[in-house]
Amino acid sequence: MVFSNKIKQLKAYLLVFILLIVANGCTNAYESSEADSPLTFRVNIINSDQNATRATVDGEDAWGENTIDCVELLIFDASGSRILYQKHSDLKTNDTYTATVNQSKGNFILNDTYRIYAIANCPVGIDLNTEATTLNDLKSLTYVDEVIYKRDENKRFLMDGILEEIINDGSESSHLIDINLKRAAAKIQVNVSCPADYESSNNIKLYSTLEYGFFNFAKKTTLTGDVIPDSEWVLGQQNTFPQVPQFEAGLNKGKSFTVYSFASDWSSTGDSNNSVYAIINLPYTKVGTELRINNFFKIPINFSRLPQGETSEINRLKRNYFYEITAIVNKIGSEEAEEPIELDTEYKIGEWKVIDIDVAGGNDPIKSARYLVVNEKEINMNDITFYNGPKYSASDKIKISDVKI
Repeated sequence: MVFSNKIKQLKAYLLVFILLIVANGCTNAYESSEADSPLTFRVNIINSDQNATRATVDGEDAWGENTIDCVELLIFDASGSRILYQKHSDLKTNDTYTATVNQSKGNFILNDTYRIYAIANCPVGIDLNTEATTLNDLKSLTYVDEVIYKRDENKRFLMDGILEEIINDGSESSHLIDINLKRAAAKIQVNVSCPADYESSNNIKLYSTLEYGFFNFAKKTTLTGDVIPDSEWVLGQQNTFPQVPQFEAGLNKGKSFTVYSFASDWSSTGDSNNSVYAIINLPYTKVGTELRINNFFKIPINFSRLPQGETSEINRLKRNYFYEITAIVNKIGSEEAEEPIELDTEYKIGEWKVIDIDVAGGNDPIKSARYLVVNEKEINMNDITFYNGPKYSASDKIKISDVKI
């Protein structure tokens, strides 16, 4: 009887022990699935749209406008304290980069909103790991680039992306932190031309070069785009006049040059003396002589002549914006660079760089762009007269025979 009671007691203990193991196993399984939910981040350069009816003018790879060598991820909580930092180097990517975050979803407070920053191509000499332990630290960091205006195939553009979102929503599914990067600089393209009769009407012979200088550009920037540019940003002066060769008279034979500036904003002060401008020189000789004469003009980049009374962009350059200025030289300029003759100009402003295309949009050669939707790697167009499979579409009427490329 005693032995039978002990057996029953032992069975009870075993049953409790087994139940504890099962319960513990279930608890651990649940915690593990929540804590180990994958967390990844992806950074994308704002450049293009894969929509077939949209044409894009991308940043130029040849000048490093799209290249990401390094990206750093920083996550801050509601108090502004940094709770995550990680760095990925030697990337050499020109489009999108995806990586795993070194913490899982379970490490973040349920349903809390976090402020997330991605900094690409952080300048040498700035250590975000030690210098940006709080959000205020990050926002206070600045950088000066004396030659921001220059084009260089080895140039790397400081970029940033900002996101505010809930990371841990309580689900066990993976979470993607998707951040769009924007360059800290603005890109400025200046188009210069003159009428075909410019030389004959002024009795001169142009040299075949366009010389230019760039002045009052902002050479200082914050690392993040959520800080309003200071009205006292350090201004830069280009101390050389590079040459653009093969300049000829004729409205369709002009030349362009491209420069860069960090964001600046003088709109609140109304001080146009500090706004960005370019000086160009179209040197010439008078017919029958060999003496070189300078021919200086000033091209303001303060957008004070925007159409229809638009004033929101006056004296302002924005991060990651593309500014195109067209100037037609129709008079003789100054022989002194200090007293250039100001030119009338035409301005176009857009995000760097996306152009929306209206398919069959009238006579505009850009808006009436022609398109054909095909597979990216293989084009297989069958004669539609005898083909009952999927059809291909195009903006214009086309006649085709069986073709495979």
